[in-house]
Amino acid sequence: YIIMAYNISEINEIAQKLHLSNLVDSIKCAKEGLNNCSEQVTVLVVTTHNIVGKAFLKECVGLSFAPTNRLYPCSIEFLSGNDEEYVVETEFGRINIGETAFIKQLSSKESNNLQAKVTKPFLFNKLVRLFFIYVNDLEDFSHNEWIYKFASADKIYFLLDGLQIFNDKEKMFAEELITPLFSAKRCTYLIGNSKFLSDSECTEIMEYSVSITEKDSSIMLWDADSFKKSVDDTANEGLELRKMMEPEVTHFLSKKLLREIPKLKEELTSQNANLEESVALLSENSQVIEDSKKRINNKIDSFIKDYAFIQFEKRVNGFNRALRDSLTNDIQESENIDVDSKWINKYMEFVWSKFISEQESWLKATILNEVTDIETLVNSDLNLVIGQMDSKSQKLIKEYVMAKYNVHSYLIGKEGKTDIGELSKVMKIGSLVLTLFAPLAAILTFGGSELVKLVFKNKIEQGKKEHLVVAVEKMSKQMSEQVLAQAKNQFDTIAGKLKEQTMSVYGNILSELAEVLSSQKRNMSEKENMLSIIKNIEETYK
Repeated sequence: YIIMAYNISEINEIAQKLHLSNLVDSIKCAKEGLNNCSEQVTVLVVTTHNIVGKAFLKECVGLSFAPTNRLYPCSIEFLSGNDEEYVVETEFGRINIGETAFIKQLSSKESNNLQAKVTKPFLFNKLVRLFFIYVNDLEDFSHNEWIYKFASADKIYFLLDGLQIFNDKEKMFAEELITPLFSAKRCTYLIGNSKFLSDSECTEIMEYSVSITEKDSSIMLWDADSFKKSVDDTANEGLELRKMMEPEVTHFLSKKLLREIPKLKEELTSQNANLEESVALLSENSQVIEDSKKRINNKIDSFIKDYAFIQFEKRVNGFNRALRDSLTNDIQESENIDVDSKWINKYMEFVWSKFISEQESWLKATILNEVTDIETLVNSDLNLVIGQMDSKSQKLIKEYVMAKYNVHSYLIGKEGKTDIGELSKVMKIGSLVLTLFAPLAAILTFGGSELVKLVFKNKIEQGKKEHLVVAVEKMSKQMSEQVLAQAKNQFDTIAGKLKEQTMSVYGNILSELAEVLSSQKRNMSEKENMLSIIKNIEETYK
């Protein structure tokens, strides 16, 4: 391999500086795999074919599968022992069982993805440990998990089915992982089920396999004797193979690094050279922004304290007149004033409560319309500043700031969600009614001293009515005055809160504008450093 410019630690350092997190993860798995190598030569056999995998275990490892046994996905480490004991270790502990019981475990759906270590007497060369992995799908392990397994292996055998040679996933697996990680000497493609093929078919399959794999790759029709001989050769070549492992893993990681460079370089070179001007614009327009804030504050005061309150005052006075006239008419037409006079106070309390509750809905709708106008003003003023910036700065701001701040929802909040602002909590005037009626109850008391002055019954009745009319007028006048006095304070509170919240969102947007642009500016120097690293990489790998 000619790509050997950097060692693994150097590639890892470069990947971290370039923020290539996927490559960093791959390097970590590769290093862990290399560190996992034992004194024995590690041979890895991988297959996705049930029948071929079962035949391998039966003929090469001596596990006597019956024709009806089904092999389920598993990872098994095989070692050769000196004595007659057959030992199986699983994640559940060390179990001394016979081959029949172990085969039953491998053939059980409940033991799916079984991980086991088997020590079997006189299996093969004791310098070798053999890992057998059968998976339904090569994607059952992640890309980095395969890197870890492959970096742990001195040699790999990819066990294929000659009756369906190199399906799409196997072809991609070979191209993306096996070929880049293993030289021809460290990898052998085993073609199973060859006994069902004619000589011409075997020749055709071998030629096709050569075209799929790297030139000079080791490809052989699988049988037990040839595999055991290959394992013995591997044991004898152990030191030579071990010397090749790290350079080949390094070559693989270097190629991954080089594949990342063009796209990363393109991303880094599309940086914004006009950021300094955009940051300066915010400072230059500070007076414009302050004038805008004052204009919005004045607009809020004018709208809430003048227009909205005047409209509310008209509504109160109009309602008061209508209620007073209606009650005066009812009193004059009353046939039993003693009975009718008893409900007047409660009636007035009820209708005033209902009226003010309805005005609360009107006020909220009125303020919501005003918030829409405020939002238009804020956005218009900000766009005046942002519009002077270059297109890349504007794109940044739209993506990271303006999309985040919706003035309307910031001030009012969204239904079903926690309000961001406090405005919704103070847009209430219905609660005013609770404090209005206690001091007015005495107005309707018709004292006994008045009765003494009235001699005739009809005059008494008329006197009561006249007294009630006067009382209602006084009560209505006092009621409307108190409602307007308390409402004025409430309107001042609403105006204050609306100004506070508007200035808050205005300030937050401006702060975030400055931070996004400044942060991007800070990133530019890091990008320049990264481009410098990329330039060194390109010169090194020329």
